[in-house]
Amino acid sequence: MKTKILLTFRACAPERLSGPSGQKVKSLVVEDLAVQNMVKNRSLARSISDAGWGELVRQLEYKSDWYGRELIKIDRFYPSSKRCRNCGFVIDKLLLNVREWECPQCKTTHDRDINAAQNILAALLIRVSLWSEHKT
Repeated sequence: MKTKILLTFRACAPERLSGPSGQKVKSLVVEDLAVQNMVKNRSLARSISDAGWGELVRQLEYKSDWYGRELIKIDRFYPSSKRCRNCGFVIDKLLLNVREWECPQCKTTHDRDINAAQNILAALLIRVSLWSEHKT
């Protein structure tokens, strides 16, 4: 029974997550992750597959087109996790098991995921700003 519930959740989650956001916002931003390459890592393969990232992005693409919204994919090589949101310094290497790190330049401590999200938001805001300047 637990397996059936879990399989149902995995099948429905991308649909539910992509539904409301496709209707209510003008732009959506996702990282263009190399999911097929990431699942080659044996220790992460199950977690990455369980997350259903590829299906979620597919649903977001479909619904963005359907509702006339823009889906922006941040390049997979953009250092969203490795760039300090405070000073812009980019560290050379950040292992996947490191969840927090300190910027060697400004000494700000970062949570890896929150820092990445804030850097992705900043990239979107820069893009929107450049687009509006271009339009005027």
